[in-house]
Order: sequence, then C-alpha cells, then structure tokens
Amino acid sequence: EATLLARDDGLGGDPLADDGTFTARHLAIPPGAYTFVVRAVLQGQEVARREGAFEAVPLPTLEVLSPLPGSRVWPGDPVTVALRVVAGPASLDGAALQAAGVLSASIEGPDGPLHPLHLSAGPEGRLEARFPAPRAEGVYTLSVRLRGRSAEGFPFDETRVIPFFVVAPRRTSPGWLWIVLAVLTVGGGVGAALLIARRHRPVLEGQWRVLDAPQGCRTGQVIELPGQAAVTLGGHGKDALALPGGPALEAPVASLRAGRGPEGEMEIWLSPLEGAASASPTVNGRPLSYAHRLEDGDVLSVGGYRLRYENLRQAADRLAQRRPRRGAKYSSPPTGLAENQRR
Repeated sequence: EATLLARDDGLGGDPLADDGTFTARHLAIPPGAYTFVVRAVLQGQEVARREGAFEAVPLPTLEVLSPLPGSRVWPGDPVTVALRVVAGPASLDGAALQAAGVLSASIEGPDGPLHPLHLSAGPEGRLEARFPAPRAEGVYTLSVRLRGRSAEGFPFDETRVIPFFVVAPRRTSPGWLWIVLAVLTVGGGVGAALLIARRHRPVLEGQWRVLDAPQGCRTGQVIELPGQAAVTLGGHGKDALALPGGPALEAPVASLRAGRGPEGEMEIWLSPLEGAASASPTVNGRPLSYAHRLEDGDVLSVGGYRLRYENLRQAADRLAQRRPRRGAKYSSPPTGLAENQRR
C-alpha cells in the first residue's frame, strides 16, 4: 500500500522533535484489514523489525443528491430531498442507520427555521422527503446532520448545508403598455390592445434536437417548441409535445413553462411531473428532481431519448458577452515580451 519514513523532527505529523518518538502518517487508507512492518536501519543494515495488524474502518458519510446547491424552484412547486448515508462501498438502510446514529434534516428560510423533514426509505438505498416550496421568495437552506458512533466505538458528526433559491417568474408588462391599453380602451380599440398585450406574454421559445432515440426512430430531427405558455413532455392532447416514434412516453413526465426573470428576460422552465419517477429524466446527467431553467445546450435524457435544447437568442447573448467591448483600450506588452514576439 505504501512505504513511509518515520520522522522525529516535529514535521509531517510528528508532535515533538528529538523526543525519541518517531511518527509516520498515511493520509488516505481505504477500508480493510492491513499488516504493517516497522524496520529500523542503521548504516544500511536492518537492526530491528516488528510486525503488527490493524483494520481501517469506514465511518458513515453524507451524500446529498437533491436539491443541488444553488438550484432554483418556483413557489409552491414540490421539492424532493434525496440523500444517501454511505459507509464504504455500500449505502446504509434505515435499520442500519438507526443502529449507528441519528440523521436529522430541516429547512431554514430568511426568517428562520421552517419545519423539520421526515425522511423515509426510497429506491437504491436513498432516503427521501418531499415538501412544497415556500410561497415567499428568497434564499433557503437545507441542513442535514448525521451523528453517532460506529460499531467499533468511533464517533462521527457531519453536517451538510445546501442553499437553494425560491424565485417566481416575472410576468410584468412595461408601464407604457398599460397607458396604450387605457387609450385604446377609451377609443374602442380593446381588441388591438389585447393583441399588444398578448405579444408581450411569455411564450415558449427554442427547439429540441433529437440526439438519440429509441430503436426505429430517426435521430437528428428538430422539434420546435410551440408558441404557448406551457406544454407537457409526453402524453397526449393539444398541450402535449409529441416525440418522434409513436407512444414512447404514454404519460407526461415533465412540463415546459415560459416566464420572465427578474430583469424581464425570457426564461423556460422544465419541471418533473408525477410520472417522472418511472421514466427517470435527467438534465446534463443529473436527475430532474426540481424545476430547472433551460439554457442553450442543456441535454435532457428520458425514455430512451436524448434531446438537446437549442435557443438562438441565448446563444447570441452568450456570444455577445464574450466579445470585447468596442473602444476598449489595451496596454501594450512589456518591451522584452514585444521583442520576443517580433523574433
């Protein structure tokens, strides 16, 4: 596993220099049983040897799967808390965890603690809890604490704090629009005013490009998002976005909704629905457990499909941010650097 030099110089973990006690430290030993050999060498000759044994015991650790740090959810939307307690290569189930220690989880908001969460057993050894997102916007934190003592008597105490945001999409219209609406209403032009208001209503934009599809379906197709405020992915009906290949997704698994951000910018949100658990949708390789704001280039995987979201406006905005501002001044390189460049 490793060969280490024992030291008596007060460095590398040795507590005190020249006290006759030599120290060697290994920082990362995988769990398991080990044999160690201590050799004393004087002038190239081994003068003493001792052997012993020890066992490296894994202590339970927390792994928070959802929500992700910095994620955004809508007020009132369902939020799934999913985590695992890992000891070595395996996850602890509820009975093993209860015997080892205490696991507690709670949500805190801008005004203090909200309520504790009651975790229950989920699939693949996960522990889960669900709650509706608070109605008030702001920064919230999920706090999870695991503490106890292992079967060998070693104490452990770990706390994870995950911040997330509750943000409502803005659906405001410019002030001048209401002035025009009032003028047109007085003049009898109600229909024209409603048409103007409709043009400023958030609607879905962009497209899905089919990267992979179930057998028998053609890849490379483009699925345009309709000019509506919301649709479902999968299912049937006028508000369902059909995928190529027939009834691949009989039940809707996600919803697409349009809204406006804090600065009035257009936002497209992808949220899981009731049937999403069996379809296991992921965005960029992460489970879709909460509302996700789509960005140009995001890849959704669901039901044998891999779909890339493409938004020309977002792509153009990102490109514009990368370009240097017109009229920006740059300092010339140092003389030595300029001379090397000419050479």
